[in-house]
Amino acid sequence: MSKKEQTVKKKKDTPSGWSVALILSFMVVLFALIYLGAEYMALRQESRTEINALNAQISEKEREVSELKEQERIRQEEEKKRQEELAALEKEKEEEQQEQVVAKDPSEYKHRVYLTFDDGPSLNTQKILDILDQYDVKATFFVLGRELEAELKMLPEITKRGHSIGMHSFSHKYSDIYRSLNTFKVDYIKIRDLIYERTGVESKLYRFPGGSSNQVSNLDMQVFIDYLGEQGVTYFDWNADSGDGANGNLSITAFLMNCLEDFERKSDVVILMHDGGADNTTLQGLPVLIAALQARGDTVFLPITEDTVPIQHMKDGN
Repeated sequence: MSKKEQTVKKKKDTPSGWSVALILSFMVVLFALIYLGAEYMALRQESRTEINALNAQISEKEREVSELKEQERIRQEEEKKRQEELAALEKEKEEEQQEQVVAKDPSEYKHRVYLTFDDGPSLNTQKILDILDQYDVKATFFVLGRELEAELKMLPEITKRGHSIGMHSFSHKYSDIYRSLNTFKVDYIKIRDLIYERTGVESKLYRFPGGSSNQVSNLDMQVFIDYLGEQGVTYFDWNADSGDGANGNLSITAFLMNCLEDFERKSDVVILMHDGGADNTTLQGLPVLIAALQARGDTVFLPITEDTVPIQHMKDGN
């Protein structure tokens, strides 16, 4: 090979300037890409860290909000409970004040009224008791012996509701009760035992059928009065008669007028009414009577007890 050919071949084997520049550019781009990729990964990792931190902060805030909501719920429940307790205390205070009014010495009232119901228990007893409860009034029931269980089951209900219970004979048959002292004793023991068996009350209150001033007894009524006294029993008559036992067509107006006759002249008023299954006048007139007397403000309703001063026809001459 000639010298000239060798020189040409050497030039062909040696890289040109532009090739070197191309290679250098490629390497620069490659390193730039690697650098940018590394920066991107770093930024991405940093973003993830920041996002996780923000999520953690959000979770913390949500937890705090949840705790605040729970605290508010608890506070509201406590406030509601406190209000309920205050309402209960206020109600209890009002009830105590009402009890104090009721418990005031009866002698401080101008009129003391004793509502008494004869001839029960009956199918109307429940209704009478409900009316008395409605007006918070206690009364006295002079009861008879009964055959129907539906009526007899009202005996314990009378005492359970705080009313007094007295004897009005077992049979209410004048011809048997007043025929002799012995027949009176037999009848008395039957009604006494019935009341005790049904209510657990040893009643010491008695009302004679027809009253102590009745005109049908074969014996002087003092004989029966003395016997009751020996038993520790007090008899009670009345000084105001509603008239519901004598007139089946009695109007409410007449019922009220009878109950309140000479009312202003009486300090102690024992009103005779009847607990009869067919007596609707008493059921209709009773709430009107109670409301009218309560509105006066000078009248108190009381049940008859062993301490009550009795109204007695034989003694009072009525």
